[in-house]
Amino acid sequence: MQRRSLGKTLGAFAAASALLAVPAFTAQAYNPTGGTL
Repeated sequence: MQRRSLGKTLGAFAAASALLAVPAFTAQAYNPTGGTL
């Protein structure tokens, strides 16, 4: 049972990391002014 619990925990962590990483990368990709900060 311990191994199944560890697998679920790692799976949930991986899913949460992916969901948090996607908006961070897409926000940087949009640059409407061509390099002006």
